[in-house]
Formats: sequence, C-alpha cells, structure tokens
Amino acid sequence: MGLLYKDVTKVLNLDNDERLDASLKKIIGGLFSIISGMAELGNDLGDRHGKIKARNKVEKYHAILTVNCAKTFSEFIFSSYKKQGK
Repeated sequence: MGLLYKDVTKVLNLDNDERLDASLKKIIGGLFSIISGMAELGNDLGDRHGKIKARNKVEKYHAILTVNCAKTFSEFIFSSYKKQGK
C-alpha cells in the first residue's frame, strides 16, 4: 500500500507542492498514517488474504471511522486528479 500511495502523491504533485503551507503538508502527510493503519487493520482483522482472525472484532464506531477516512481520502485524491486535469 505504501508504494501505491507514494506513486499517487508523485503523479498528483502532493509530495512536494511548493504552493502548500506547512499545515496542509502536515495534513496530507498524515494521510499516509491513516492509509497505513487501514491496511494494517485489514491485514490483521480482515479475511481478504484467506485467514480469519476473530480474536479482535472491530467495534461499529471504529468501522464507521475507518470507512469515513477512506471516503475522505478517496474524495481528496479524486478531486486533486480532476483539478490537475490528469
């Protein structure tokens, strides 16, 4: 997941956009932590790799948080893509 995220940030010039102030750079940089955490959660608790670990179930409010983070991230990436006409 990390390599794909890095590729996307390079294509959309999110990794070194000089027009962004420090606060926005921190927010965008924080996206990597969110995506990394979501990938780890999916690996640890999901069944997409053919294994099921039922020892730690995700609470509904954690699931809502995760889905909303994914939605926000996706909207940001797609909006950046559209704005740049890529």
